Amino acid sequence: MAYISLVTPRRFTSIFPITKEYDGNRRGTKDYFYTVDKIAELGWDKPIGETSETVFDFLWDYNNWDITFFLVEFMSLMSDMRRAKGQPGIMEQWAAENGIQTLYAPYHTRWRPIRYG
Repeated sequence: MAYISLVTPRRFTSIFPITKEYDGNRRGTKDYFYTVDKIAELGWDKPIGETSETVFDFLWDYNNWDITFFLVEFMSLMSDMRRAKGQPGIMEQWAAENGIQTLYAPYHTRWRPIRYG
């Protein structure tokens, strides 16, 4: 993430082109225009960010399948690191805060399936 923060959005788009999907407004998803608007807010020729949070926000708003897969792996790794410390994963934490039962419940540091019925 530290190296990404040094790159400008213009250079980043030359490495990872924005996916050419144009119907995101109709479907309520990210598309080319959404990504271009988010980059315009940041500035095309300014470095992406100073903190890992601003870099993450940039990547989250970016519409490219390689970046999407990277973020899925990154979030999975962060959840695994939390579980290794005996804490619930990111999604389990969110579900607990919102009163949603998950498929797996913590049992000390190991996870076991919940039996319904």
